[in-house]
Amino acid sequence: MIELELKSSRKILCSLLCVVISVALSIASTVGIFDMTFTSPRIVAKYFATEELAARCEEQLDLRFEALAEKSSIPARVFQAIKTQNSIDACQDIAVDYFFNGSDCSLYSQSRIDSFKKLCTEYLDGNNIKYSQEDVDNTAEEAARIFSECVGISGFKTFQAVVSDINEVSPKIVLSSLMIGCIAALLVFLLFSQKKNGLAYLCASVTSSGISVFIVGVLCLILKAGKDSILIQPEAYRDAMMNCINTFYILLVSAGIAIFLIGLVLTVFTIQAYKKEKTKKESRLLKRFK
Repeated sequence: MIELELKSSRKILCSLLCVVISVALSIASTVGIFDMTFTSPRIVAKYFATEELAARCEEQLDLRFEALAEKSSIPARVFQAIKTQNSIDACQDIAVDYFFNGSDCSLYSQSRIDSFKKLCTEYLDGNNIKYSQEDVDNTAEEAARIFSECVGISGFKTFQAVVSDINEVSPKIVLSSLMIGCIAALLVFLLFSQKKNGLAYLCASVTSSGISVFIVGVLCLILKAGKDSILIQPEAYRDAMMNCINTFYILLVSAGIAIFLIGLVLTVFTIQAYKKEKTKKESRLLKRFK
């Protein structure tokens, strides 16, 4: 009776430890992939500093400058000359750098206003056109704002803060999760005199972790999780952000498959070891009876 109660208690304890191992492994892999994706300048630049995105931003910028030209009577080419000082590609690279160092990604600054003011003044003075300094100042400010709205990235501060916090604590989270998982695995092995029984529970933990990570990744891809919470402007950057998030989900799915396969290999190895040991025992018994 006592032996049955001990076996029952051991199974319950092992099941709880397996849950701990599975959760710890899932957290470590998810946080690790998030850190690898969103805190990597190379990965982010892959989506936010592309020729296609630059072309979309430049097209929108030219349209807005043409509208400003009609409003201010200053030709659009005057405002477009700002692109000779800093190309759209270069500005996108700057915006990505600003994202990682915590600066303002909108690219709206007094120096940008002064650059537009200089371009407008040079055109007006060169063509002997009378103008009001106040009108020039207002036009330069609006041009800088248009440039910011079309080329810079707004609405990134919240995400910047999240990425910064994750980047700071992610190594601790991953390490802590792995340590907890290892301790739980060690406890499982200590509960059994025959280590192969403990290994069977460990295999179940790894495979269940892989399945859970895989399901979470697939559900996020299907439901397009995070799409409605992306407040980044302009639209071209919002699309780029969603593509980056989708890459994170795809990596989650891939990690889930990899973890599951590792668990599957361990399971096959455990079964083969168990069969091999069973065969040896049967062989020894047959020899005794002979």
